[in-house]
Amino acid sequence: MKIRKITLKNIDKILELSREFIEEYRKVTKMKTDVPISTALKYKKRIFKKDLKSGHGAIFAMEEEGDFIGYIFVLTFVPGMEKMKKYSSGYISDLHVCKKWRKKGLGIKLVKGGEKWLKSRGKEKVSLDVGTYNNGAVGLYRKLNFKDKSLKLEKKLLR
Repeated sequence: MKIRKITLKNIDKILELSREFIEEYRKVTKMKTDVPISTALKYKKRIFKKDLKSGHGAIFAMEEEGDFIGYIFVLTFVPGMEKMKKYSSGYISDLHVCKKWRKKGLGIKLVKGGEKWLKSRGKEKVSLDVGTYNNGAVGLYRKLNFKDKSLKLEKKLLR
């Protein structure tokens, strides 16, 4: 098993994992949306390409016998803070490990790989957003010394 930095030519393989990530997210959160997964993946592909080409983003994949079994997408800025890249912390946009490979320390290795890349870009902090429903991810991030910084609240509006 090894981690490697992904180039633009490997984006479609990462998008296969991203499909699984999106499907799982929609199922767990019971998200109702009219946006087809294919449209979400086209949008994600544009983002991946833009951030990889600019050098402000990197994707690292865990590979086993030629197959990608997990990936992390890191950015040198927090989305929405693009004009403040110089002052922004790094950001973990996506972290996904295929279900059958979870609980084997791969998420930790991917996060550490992303952190190493961010440090090489002069970043002193990294942040992320994670759903409170995602106990596995919350536990992983806390194990890696991430601390609660904010709480995002949501309320359904009645008609």
